[in-house]
Amino acid sequence: MASMLYYGLAETTVSDGEFDEWCKRLAAEWDDLEPIRQWQLGSPAEIAASGFQIKVTTAAAEAAIRHLRSVRPGLPPVVMTRGDGWRWGEEHRVRYLNTYEFMFDPR
Repeated sequence: MASMLYYGLAETTVSDGEFDEWCKRLAAEWDDLEPIRQWQLGSPAEIAASGFQIKVTTAAAEAAIRHLRSVRPGLPPVVMTRGDGWRWGEEHRVRYLNTYEFMFDPR
């Protein structure tokens, strides 16, 4: 959720240092993660460096937007920048977008 808010919506809910620590911990504990989490995060090297590549499921996107609205009411609607909609992850049977494929509605 934090990476979608940061990379997609330019909204920060945790400090850069805290997010970096989370990413390093995920990389260090990679083998303990469920396969779907590994798929979402990319690879240990990618997540240790950045959250930019994270795949955001519909459930995670909805939760992130709900959380953001609870701490910052009155924000404009969130839209997808990917015109053809959500991708389908066949292996885990989830719909997803990348973290950077969200934005506030410019209207």
